[in-house]
Amino acid sequence: MNRSLLAPLSPHEELTLRRIAHGIAGLREINGREVKRLVALNLIVSDGITVSITEVGLERAANLRRSGARELPKGDATIDAMAKALGVKR
Repeated sequence: MNRSLLAPLSPHEELTLRRIAHGIAGLREINGREVKRLVALNLIVSDGITVSITEVGLERAANLRRSGARELPKGDATIDAMAKALGVKR
């Protein structure tokens, strides 16, 4: 299997990869260290002006788990659970 699909990524690298995959991050918005690492893993390419995702990067981004995703209870407790998850006092 391709090393690019298995290499561990930091939470920041995962977020950067997701942002690039969704087209919401350019070079100005992302950390240079993260760009270098993702380029080294062939997940993205950069010409110093723009950044784009590779086919392998798209596959890797599609396989990333949702970080911070929480399962919320169903029914009447949902609003209270959402408020608690967001730190809102009701």
